[in-house]
Amino acid sequence: RPRRAVARLAPAVGTRYDAPRFLPDGRRLLVWRSEPLGDGAWRGDIGIWNLADGRVRRVTRGAGLHHAVPSADGERAVAVRCANGVCDLVEVDLATGRVTVLAPGTPDAPWAHPAPSPDDRWIAAARPFGGVWQIVLAERLPSPGTPARAGRMRTIAMPDGASRHQPVWLPADGPLGPGLLVVSEAGGVANLELIPLAEPGAEPGVPRPLTRVTGGVAGPSLPRDGSAVYFLSMHANGLDVQRLALADSVEARRANPVLQRAAPLVRLDPRRAYVAPRAPVVRDTFALGEVDRRGAYGLGPRRYGVWPVAGGGAAGGYGGLALVSADPVGRLTWTLQGVAGARELWRGGALGATWRGMRPAISATLFITEQRPSAQSRVQPASLDVRYGGAAIAAELPIEGNGWSMGVRTGGSVGRLSPLGAPDDARRITGHGEVRAQLGMRRGARSAGLGVLLHGGAGRTGDASWRRGIGTVAASAAAGGRVLRASLTAGAAGGERSPFEAFTVGGIANPLVEPSVLAQRLSHPALPLGITSGTDVVIWRASTRLAGADAYLWNASARGWRREQHRLVGLEWALPDMRLPIINVPGVEARGGIAYSIDAPFRRELRAYGGIGVSP
Repeated sequence: RPRRAVARLAPAVGTRYDAPRFLPDGRRLLVWRSEPLGDGAWRGDIGIWNLADGRVRRVTRGAGLHHAVPSADGERAVAVRCANGVCDLVEVDLATGRVTVLAPGTPDAPWAHPAPSPDDRWIAAARPFGGVWQIVLAERLPSPGTPARAGRMRTIAMPDGASRHQPVWLPADGPLGPGLLVVSEAGGVANLELIPLAEPGAEPGVPRPLTRVTGGVAGPSLPRDGSAVYFLSMHANGLDVQRLALADSVEARRANPVLQRAAPLVRLDPRRAYVAPRAPVVRDTFALGEVDRRGAYGLGPRRYGVWPVAGGGAAGGYGGLALVSADPVGRLTWTLQGVAGARELWRGGALGATWRGMRPAISATLFITEQRPSAQSRVQPASLDVRYGGAAIAAELPIEGNGWSMGVRTGGSVGRLSPLGAPDDARRITGHGEVRAQLGMRRGARSAGLGVLLHGGAGRTGDASWRRGIGTVAASAAAGGRVLRASLTAGAAGGERSPFEAFTVGGIANPLVEPSVLAQRLSHPALPLGITSGTDVVIWRASTRLAGADAYLWNASARGWRREQHRLVGLEWALPDMRLPIINVPGVEARGGIAYSIDAPFRRELRAYGGIGVSP
């Protein structure tokens, strides 16, 4: 009959919980999940799930634990701690989260699947020797007031040379008597096996197979009385939870009638006679060679590639090339770009680089660009015709959590604006700071997300000083294959008026300069640059998924919500920032779509747009 779910632990925020183990009180479970360290790396940590209130209390942070099993008193747990290529046998205080190393591992002999004995005096675990996994018994020596330590070590090696792992202790008063229940590969397929063991210091008895599956077993676990074993059985469709009554497997209380009739004809002896034990053979899977001893990674081996850069929209199109250089881990990436095209769009060149060999990451750009929006056919903001050259630098510190992330970015730029057709140049100095945060929540097939981005900037352009702030709030929800997203962006500017520093909507973003340098430009390629501008701006967007694309309604206003609107209905396909330095792929972002204009001056007009950009 179908099982009744008594309690469920879903990953409301972050990754899923795994490897549940009941604590002795039967009301709490030890659970595991992968937790981020904040710098992009992830490690396993354990927590305690309370069935009474459904909450999870996190026990460790950044410990790198695996295979945690609670002790008989429920105050400690034995586990494997893996870090830097070494897996140690450790003990964890469940009240404080303190981790104590009982037996260190080595790169060639890691520990795995520890199990404390019913009296907590011994720990059984698996460890490889000569290419074969064997069971090792480690004596636990308690010390009042100080962490426990390991005493005697004993390896249980069988003459057949087969791997044995995932040990579980059998209670002395159970139907099978004292011993170890292990996963054995003696028959070529992983099956459950009993190793009789009167006491940890005694010689083990002859192994006795308990299952004969064809797909393999894993994860054996016993109830407290040792009357049965639960395990996972693998087959073509996945893993099933199986239960084997240990008393029946030995005493045959519920024997199959057909087998009873056949018993006089065929008698099976569970004992094995080792005729020719096989010797384990360890082979190298790769050819051996000398290790390069030239020293630290440094800038890494350089790789080079050429990528196309292109874009197009309401005001025309542009195209160009980017020479990209990266190392396999992306420590230093630089790009040299050049674009040309319609005079209405940004043209020019830039050299940009990002150094990720430290935290925060540092980015720098040298650029020279030019734009003539006065050449547009129907919207001609002549005051924005400019040649702009300069340098920008920024530092960014991202922080990742389980189900959330945030980041801080700060930087500035210095350059010179040369208004086309005007005799005077203007020096432009900017500084900015940004804070972003994202939270993701999930419950079964339903999910929700919330994101916030705050940008503040100030600077001086010629003799005019200015300041501005921009904020964006985005939310999303998904259920049953349906996705809804909405975002709202609002900005306000103060200080002395400068046409170049006013919020300006429309056009294609500058592909050569990072967005924070020109934060006042709020682009949409389906509209020409300067469709609206002012000291305040409000933009909102609502979208859903339709045939693999985002179907959206977009609106922008910079002169008052009721007096002016520029609404678009469109479909957009986007490839978010994809960065794979190991195969020499820099930050590549691409999107394309079509948009239908609802409001004047482009009412009832349909435009296509698209582009691909590269960043270091």
